[in-house]
Amino acid sequence: MNLNDRISVANDRVVRCSRIVFLLILCFLTSEACAQLAIEVSGKTMGPIQYRVVVGDNGKLPPRQTLAGWVQEELDQVNELMSTYRDDSDVTRFNRSQSTDWFPVDPLTARVVKRSLEISELTDGAFDITIGPAVNLWSFGPEGMGSELPTDQQVADVLSIVGYSMIRVREEPPAIRKKKPGVQIDLSAIAKGFAVDQVAERLNRGSLVNYMVEVGGEVRTDGVNPEGDPWKIGIEKPTANVREVLAVTVMENSSLATSGDYRNFRIIDGQKYTHTIDPRTCRPVRYGLASASLIQTNAEPKGCMTADALATALMVTASGENGDSQSAKKRCLNFCENHQADGFFVLQKNPDANTEVMNWETFSTASFPMAAEAPGRIVSQPRASRSIWPAFLGALLLFGLAIAAMAVGAIFANKPITGSCGGIAVKPGEEGGSACSLCSKPVAECPEQQEPNGSRSV
Repeated sequence: MNLNDRISVANDRVVRCSRIVFLLILCFLTSEACAQLAIEVSGKTMGPIQYRVVVGDNGKLPPRQTLAGWVQEELDQVNELMSTYRDDSDVTRFNRSQSTDWFPVDPLTARVVKRSLEISELTDGAFDITIGPAVNLWSFGPEGMGSELPTDQQVADVLSIVGYSMIRVREEPPAIRKKKPGVQIDLSAIAKGFAVDQVAERLNRGSLVNYMVEVGGEVRTDGVNPEGDPWKIGIEKPTANVREVLAVTVMENSSLATSGDYRNFRIIDGQKYTHTIDPRTCRPVRYGLASASLIQTNAEPKGCMTADALATALMVTASGENGDSQSAKKRCLNFCENHQADGFFVLQKNPDANTEVMNWETFSTASFPMAAEAPGRIVSQPRASRSIWPAFLGALLLFGLAIAAMAVGAIFANKPITGSCGGIAVKPGEEGGSACSLCSKPVAECPEQQEPNGSRSV
């Protein structure tokens, strides 16, 4: 075999390899496109509160920018209406008012206040949105922490303006009113859950059915995750400075809310004071839970707003005057039964200790949907959408190199690449014909097949 024949054979191999490379690139790009199983958006709202929304692939994924806009719009609206840190919010303006007349508010604010009063009735006052003055008294409010404990007289004064019976609400026209001038409301124990529900409702209006919405630890899921399985959500260990998974729950069309005292607390003279205030005493709860996680269905009037408020109420209900763990467990289980909820609980063994070295024990309702994964595994981390452009540009570069190699081989072999079929016209089949015989254009009309001498290129 002479040099030209060898070059010709090498050129044929380059052509075949280029086709293989092209097919591999095509498969790669296709797999990259198929990998767009989810869109994820995240950020902060209501100040430092983190949020995360993951939408799975149901054939109707919106552009990421569109999804981010939907989420941000709903979260901003809740924050603008219900924040105690904004001077222009419904809550702040109502709290500043000394009038006992009806105070006009947004329909969403009236809706949340109405549900709050209903939950106060259901929990015998363990949940109470008028707790704001007591929260501030114990230095857990917007003004920050103080270094001294309130006096008994200060506590008694606050008790006189705390109580859900001092608030009235109407939906048409939307307004709320207070019984005494000093009465205030604080929706922080229900607003995050409500924000989750609002985002979920917006996704539903966008015909999305597979998603997970999380705002500050309150979670709502619908459908399945991008892998087609139920959503798996981690429940944190009740430690102050380390974020680790203690347990994993499986969620199907349900809402999860967790309340705890392991991050927001004060230690004065060796005693721990948590931010969970009992509205009935206006004092921090003691001998209670480190955390309570409740799961409810998304059916109205439940959802994440209700789960959020009930988790707070349970932290109050589970507390006692002593460290009797059996009594605390019984109160928790009875609470869940009365409110049709499943719960996972972390009970403190030494409530006055620093939570970095705190000992605890866990228990749950019999039907709490616990996952089989071992604690510590990262959960609820669906594959987010990835940009296809880096893959596309890389594939384009590879394809260009393959074409260049094919061209170089053809030049050195002095052999043009023939035919609109990419050169396969010179490759006879088993019956002597080429693949170009399948073309609908007759040879006589095919410019690529016409030569001055009437022969085919070789």
